[in-house]
Amino acid sequence: MSSSDAFELLGLKRNSATLSDVKKAYAKKLKLTRPDDDPEGFMRLRDAFAYTKTVARANDDRSVSKDAAPETSEEPVPPIQTEKVKYWHDQELGYHFNSSPIGKFVEKTIRWLRQEPTNPKAFFNRIAGEIENSNFVTLRDYQSFIIGHIFVSAVDQDESYDLEPWEVPVVTRPTWLSDDIVVAIHEEIDVLGFQPAASWEAQQLNCVINIFQPVLALREETYLPPEMSDALSLFENEQTEQNGDTHGSFFDRIKKQWVDMSPVARAMRELQSALDDPKIDYPTRIWREVLRRDELQTLDEFQDLDQRLRNFVSQETGLYSDKKAPDIKPWLSKSMVLLLDENFGWSGQFGRHMYERNQYEWLHKVVSKYRTIEKPNAHFKRVQEQPEPVSSPGVLGELFIWLINPFNMLKAYFGFRVLQTIWRLL
Repeated sequence: MSSSDAFELLGLKRNSATLSDVKKAYAKKLKLTRPDDDPEGFMRLRDAFAYTKTVARANDDRSVSKDAAPETSEEPVPPIQTEKVKYWHDQELGYHFNSSPIGKFVEKTIRWLRQEPTNPKAFFNRIAGEIENSNFVTLRDYQSFIIGHIFVSAVDQDESYDLEPWEVPVVTRPTWLSDDIVVAIHEEIDVLGFQPAASWEAQQLNCVINIFQPVLALREETYLPPEMSDALSLFENEQTEQNGDTHGSFFDRIKKQWVDMSPVARAMRELQSALDDPKIDYPTRIWREVLRRDELQTLDEFQDLDQRLRNFVSQETGLYSDKKAPDIKPWLSKSMVLLLDENFGWSGQFGRHMYERNQYEWLHKVVSKYRTIEKPNAHFKRVQEQPEPVSSPGVLGELFIWLINPFNMLKAYFGFRVLQTIWRLL
C-alpha cells in the first residue's frame, strides 16, 4: 500500500496529520470495518494505521522542534482523575475480574472462552487491533495473561508449588484449548515470542511451548520449534540481585543453589563439617577456634551467628518436634555446651518476644544438664524479699529519737536527779 493510499483510506493529509488524528481516524474506521465481515478490508486498515502512525510521529517531532518557547497557561492544570479499580467475582463463570484496562480484555476473553467460542482467529485478531489502539494496555500484558491462564489450566496447582522455578511441570492440555485456538493465539497474539522477565514467567512460557509445539508442527510445514526459555539464568539473576554481597557469594548453577560466602555462613559450614566428619573425635576444639575469629566479633556478625546457632541447637535437640525434653546429642558434650553458653550467654538470656522466650527456655534445659541456671524470676523475688536499707541518722539524730519515747524521757529525768543529788553530797 502506497503512502497516499494509506492516508486517503483514513481521510487524512500526509503533511499535517498528527498521531492523535491518526488514532481518531482509525477508531472511526474500525467501527465500520469489522474483521468478521471484511477480513481483507480490516487488514488494509491495520496496514494503513501502522504506516500513518510512523509518519504522524515525525510530523509531531517537527512541530515540537519549531516551537522554541511553548506557551504556558497561567491557570493551574487540573490533576488527572484516575478511576479506582474495582474487583468482583463472577459466580456463573467462576472467575475473578477487575475494572483495570487489562482486566477488561481479560473479562472479554474469558466470557468468549466460556460461551462455546467460534472463529478464534477473528476474535484474537480483533483483540490485537484493540490493544494496538489502546494507550493503557500493551501486547505483553495480554500475552502474560494468556500464558498464565493456560499454565493454571494445564498444571496441577498442588504439584506446581513443589517445583523449582526452572523445572518444567507435567502438563495436561485443557479441553477449552482447541487446535484452532492454539493456532489463532500463535498467529495473532504471538505468545511464543513473549520475552519473560522473571523465572516464573519463563516456567509458564515453557509449559505453553510444550502444549503448542505438537499442534503447530502438524499445521505448519515450515514450523521451527522455539527454544525453551532459560528460566535458570533468570533465577540466577534474581538470586544475585536479592542476596548479592561484597563477600563473593554466588549462585552455583550445578547445585542450583545460592552459595553464601559471608563470614557467618562460612563459619556455620565449618562447624557443621566438624560434626559430620567421623575422623574428628573432639569437635569442641574446632568450634572454639571458629567462634574466636576476629571477623565474627563485630556486632552484626556476632548476633547473626548467635541466632543461627540457637536455631541449629534448638532444632537438633527437638524443640520443633513433639518432645517435651531436649534430646541431648552425643556431640553436645559438657565442654561443647559450656563453650556455647560462655560465648553467647544463653543461660542468662530470657528473650523479648514469645518466639525467643520459648527458644531460650528450651536452651536453658540444654545448659542445665551441665550447669545450674537461675530461674528468670528468682533474682527479682530475692530482691523484693530483702528489706530496704535505712540510712543512719547520726549520733544527735539517734539521741533525739531516743528522747521522743516518754519512757526514755522519764528515765532520763530520774537519772538527772540522781546525778544532781550525788553532786551536792560531794
